[in-house]
Amino acid sequence: MRRFRDSSFSGSALTNAIAGAGLMVALVYIPVLANAVFSMNATGAALLLLRLMVGIPIGALLGGWLAQQLRSYRVVAAAGLILAAVGFLLLSGWNEGSLGPHLLGSPIRVADAQLFLTGLGLGIEIAPVSAALLDAVGEAERGAGASFLIVMRLIGMLVGFSLVAGFGLWAFHRATAQLIPPVGLNPTAYALYIVQFKQAIFDEYHLIFRATAIALVIGALLAAATLRPLPRPRWR
Repeated sequence: MRRFRDSSFSGSALTNAIAGAGLMVALVYIPVLANAVFSMNATGAALLLLRLMVGIPIGALLGGWLAQQLRSYRVVAAAGLILAAVGFLLLSGWNEGSLGPHLLGSPIRVADAQLFLTGLGLGIEIAPVSAALLDAVGEAERGAGASFLIVMRLIGMLVGFSLVAGFGLWAFHRATAQLIPPVGLNPTAYALYIVQFKQAIFDEYHLIFRATAIALVIGALLAAATLRPLPRPRWR
């Protein structure tokens, strides 16, 4: 427990948990959104999520390199989380036509770039946050420190996701409480019901993605305030 009195240790652990919650939200809700609203099959939903997942390993490599070049864990970790927050904020503006527009006339869609940006930010924070915690525990306890990092990320994925998902479902049920399916074969009434129901789904996802963006900004502030700089290299 004495390790939690070290701000760099506790800050790294909490930052890692928040990033885990953000990752879990993306892993669950992007495929569900693809299927429920964009009417994609399982393959299409997986390929949509792949845009985000590709950014994570690229971001992880970039984050490690930047931390070494800038000699700053806090700047790189905070920048990665802010980038991911911006990505989720962009995702919170999606509507039924969001998968159509292309980026500057290129084959890349704007939605693809937004997903990649989100994954890139989630990847960038991995190396500096992990390294900051391992530096805080020292050589003899690095194995335990690495295990604790995984545990905190899993806790963040479970607890953080549950809180955000519960909040989103509460908002969805509140929005659809007065939405009653039409009785009979009136096509106009049924079409209106479908439009309103889809809008309620979008509103739920918008709320969830915005809440995730806020959580990631809090994680960025936490990283900026608590992570220590890289130790000076020891010359032999």
